[in-house]
Amino acid sequence: MRRSLFEVWLCLVLFSAAITASVPAYAQTVVSLDKGTAPKLGNILYGASYYNEYQPQDIRAGRLKTDVAMMKAAGFTVVRMGESSWGKWEPQDGQFDYAWMDEIISEFGKAGIKVIMGTPTYSIPVWMYAKHPDMLARPLNGGEAGYGMRQNMNIDDVNYRHYSERIIIKLVAHYKDNPHAFRQVVEAPAAQLPHRRLPSHL
Repeated sequence: MRRSLFEVWLCLVLFSAAITASVPAYAQTVVSLDKGTAPKLGNILYGASYYNEYQPQDIRAGRLKTDVAMMKAAGFTVVRMGESSWGKWEPQDGQFDYAWMDEIISEFGKAGIKVIMGTPTYSIPVWMYAKHPDMLARPLNGGEAGYGMRQNMNIDDVNYRHYSERIIIKLVAHYKDNPHAFRQVVEAPAAQLPHRRLPSHL
């Protein structure tokens, strides 16, 4: 949609006003840093993604405590977790396991670090592929996408949508009252594969 010159002008004026309004706060921060005093960040979140489940089983528990201690010492206030492990959340069709993540969240909670929960819907578990191999999207250059890479599912597939809705509802219901899991994020689909399986002649 083409915008009129007036709309463009108005956007520039509003943008300039916003920048101008932020200058005093920025200048105050620079002054405080010059004096050797760190600015107060208020509610600004500081953290990283974290995937304890990727660690070897024999060192996972000890590694968790070490990692949490290091993050607390670094001033972390938040971590994002959970979006890479659908097979951990749902090891079999309709069988859900939360205990492994409950333990991780508890450790972060003890350290005063909040958790942003991601949904695992961008990478389907192996049992789902075995039941619905046609759920995988086909690359634009032809051929078939083998199981194993991330974000290779067809998000228009009716079975994928069913399973995705179910796992999201389950996770929200389980963690909605957890004081340490304060946000949940629905993962975005892939951009490198088409959303619909193209006819075989294309």
